[in-house]
Amino acid sequence: MLSASCAPAVQPGTIRQSESIANSESKIVPDRQPPKISIIVPVYNVQSYLAECLDSLANQTLEHTEIIAVNDGSTDDSPKLLDGYAQRDSRIRILHQDNAGLPASRNRGMSLARGEYLAFVDSDDYCDPTMFEKMYTKARRLDADIVTCSLYRFDDRKPDHKWIHKDLSWFRMPEEALPIDARPEQFMEPAAWCKLFRTDYVRRIGFQYTDGSLCCEDVPCITKAFLETGRIGVVPEALYNYRIRQGSITHRMSFRYVEDFVEAMQMQRDILRKSEHSPSQSTMDHIAEFKIMMASFVHSRLAFSDKRRFFDKVHEAFFEEDYEFLLRSGRASRYWRPMAISIRNRSGWAYLRVKPLRALVQVGLTLLRRQR
Repeated sequence: MLSASCAPAVQPGTIRQSESIANSESKIVPDRQPPKISIIVPVYNVQSYLAECLDSLANQTLEHTEIIAVNDGSTDDSPKLLDGYAQRDSRIRILHQDNAGLPASRNRGMSLARGEYLAFVDSDDYCDPTMFEKMYTKARRLDADIVTCSLYRFDDRKPDHKWIHKDLSWFRMPEEALPIDARPEQFMEPAAWCKLFRTDYVRRIGFQYTDGSLCCEDVPCITKAFLETGRIGVVPEALYNYRIRQGSITHRMSFRYVEDFVEAMQMQRDILRKSEHSPSQSTMDHIAEFKIMMASFVHSRLAFSDKRRFFDKVHEAFFEEDYEFLLRSGRASRYWRPMAISIRNRSGWAYLRVKPLRALVQVGLTLLRRQR
């Protein structure tokens, strides 16, 4: 594995590529061929996880890749770690910028990508060493605009305990590139990671992350990318490792997350309405299921004081056809149904009736915090 030696800091807004160093034997020879894949890694205060992430990318079995790491104004040792890696590996390009947020960092990295395909990796996650070779090989064989793979999730406190999230191994016709309506289940994971995109394709359709958003910033652009192509490939294996950590931006949420969630769902709705590729009913049902799942997740991360206004605001993200599926479908579980009723009625009573113990615990914790 590559070591992360320190290097002098650079000024915000500049790109630092590897420089010649005394020990040339430890220096990876510059790649003369255009990169097959550009891997974009936004970085913000992840010094404890960054080396594992970069090692997993630097040691990929696929040759001719570039890694674009965007330091988004980190205040820990992440910038020094990045510069150390860039000195040792010419494939790694570093952009230092003032803090602008995750979406802006991804967009900035994407604008610099030179690869035939591009991918996004979060800097506290890591990848299987064969991930991009398998995805690139599948993309070239199928002439696919997008390729997705399964992923593992793991709790940072128990790194050896991993489970497959959104398993793709049962997908129909994995050796064919198909439109989203053939595999609408992919809308249950409209996230940036675990996907490979043809660079020319995403630039042609105006693929951009929602700047400034804290929640579901990838949903609008992933929706557009899924709809505008009929060539989506699948690698069924779990090749991406998604870390759940206590300090991540999705662990505790302010009401701003609710507002950004609603905005993202409304943007998705506009994309669906304007698209020339009208999605099937099955695709729309999976979108509704994702929305109620995300609404429940955001609700569970809110302070109790914010839960009272949650249902009135989230009501703006749902539409009558969403409720038709969520209230009639056997696939919509008992858990989703009370949440859907509560959102439709702009009241949490239906949800609280099936979650009384959780509600009492939250009230108790709130009262204890106030007493302190």
